Amino acid sequence: MPNQPIDHLQPVLLILAAILLLNIVYLLFLKKKISIGAFIMMNTGLVVLAGVNLLFSIGTLADEFNRTGDFISTLLLIIIFILGVISALICIRHLNKLKQ
Repeated sequence: MPNQPIDHLQPVLLILAAILLLNIVYLLFLKKKISIGAFIMMNTGLVVLAGVNLLFSIGTLADEFNRTGDFISTLLLIIIFILGVISALICIRHLNKLKQ
């Protein structure tokens, strides 16, 4: 099947497009309805989801072409996840300060 397109990374591009679309919708319509903290947490969740999807796609491609996985990609995903958790904690802390 030499004419089959490689479309393993389409979900990652769709998630990145969704993030950009969400940013535009927020800036145009939802700025007064949704707090910036909730918006940042949604964006952070989507970025982590894109990273997980990308790592899965890399594993699928490595399996199809009989190659080994990439340790750096796994390490980067762990870093993205840790940064996402830190971002969520900072956002929750900031929201708690605003309530007081």
